[in-house]
Amino acid sequence: TDDREDLVPLNPELVRGAVSIAGWKIEPLSPSRTRFTYLSEIDFRGYVPNFILTQGFKDIARDLINVQDLVLRV
Repeated sequence: TDDREDLVPLNPELVRGAVSIAGWKIEPLSPSRTRFTYLSEIDFRGYVPNFILTQGFKDIARDLINVQDLVLRV
């Protein structure tokens, strides 16, 4: 399967979430403007502390900044 559960062994004390879909939609608006939209559908299958969610959102924002930096260098 594509789940790759072999990468991290199952632990009966933890809940394994599932990502149904995740990705970027990139839309050119003009020659100098582009809209980036991040879409994800995640079933956490349990409680996730807010500090974990906040870090995840920061990571997504950092990815977008990295793409912007890369585009500006091209």
